[in-house]
Amino acid sequence: DDTTLKLWDAHSGICLQTLTGHSAWVSAASFSPDGTRIVSGSADKTLKLWDAHSGICLQTLTGHSAWVSAASFSPDGTRIVSGSADKTLKLWDAHSGICLQTLTGHSAWVSAASFSPDGTRIVSGSDDTTLKLWDAHSGICLQTLTGHSAGVSAASFSPDGTRIVSGSDDTTLKLWDAHSGICLQTLTGHSAWVSAASFSPDGTRIVSGSDDTTLKLWDAHSGICLQTIVNLPNNETASWSETELKLLSVSKEAWRWIGLADGCRRLPIELLDDPIDTLTTGA
Repeated sequence: DDTTLKLWDAHSGICLQTLTGHSAWVSAASFSPDGTRIVSGSADKTLKLWDAHSGICLQTLTGHSAWVSAASFSPDGTRIVSGSADKTLKLWDAHSGICLQTLTGHSAWVSAASFSPDGTRIVSGSDDTTLKLWDAHSGICLQTLTGHSAGVSAASFSPDGTRIVSGSDDTTLKLWDAHSGICLQTLTGHSAWVSAASFSPDGTRIVSGSDDTTLKLWDAHSGICLQTIVNLPNNETASWSETELKLLSVSKEAWRWIGLADGCRRLPIELLDDPIDTLTTGA
């Protein structure tokens, strides 16, 4: 809520830079595939492109009429997709900053938006309880996925692009066939809204974060809950390390690496509330 982004050394936990420029809280941030740039989205209705090494703001992308809730690069780094409380998604040229297309169809704010691994499709999730699949070139809506009973807060493709995982305010995750749009499984176990959900790099597991203060690890094929990591501050996002067997959990209080071998917390940063984390097996 302090309107800034921070760059951290992922090993030492040291803050390397503070990026200033937004005039309201920052709700989304992600690196380009080559790691040289960062895109951020804010409640000030803008996206900003940053040089990941110098921290300099390269461009400000304007066009949304409400806060930007999602922003990510395409796999080749040439485009950016953003989602907003104005109910639209926008496709941007990542070099010129020009808005290429505006995708309409959701009836409530768009909370999640990301490209498929091959860059040909986009999945979005919305507070209207649906996910939508879009053609990333034409902007045409290919399918609407229904099944959640409350807003969708997270949505992403599997590494091979064949499945989608979603998380919802209805406390569940759902696994979808990315081609047919059929719901393959519903994963239950969280007791509050699911704010984050993503596949492991090899596609065999899923991590979810929830307002119930837990992370859960799931078998991506059987849907069985493998582990629950408890007593974490509310998890606003959770993602995998690409190179090591560990997770990144982020909340308002801190970010921390969690080693999956022993479940211990790594590198708490600016931790306001310091509960003791424990690891339990199963749901």
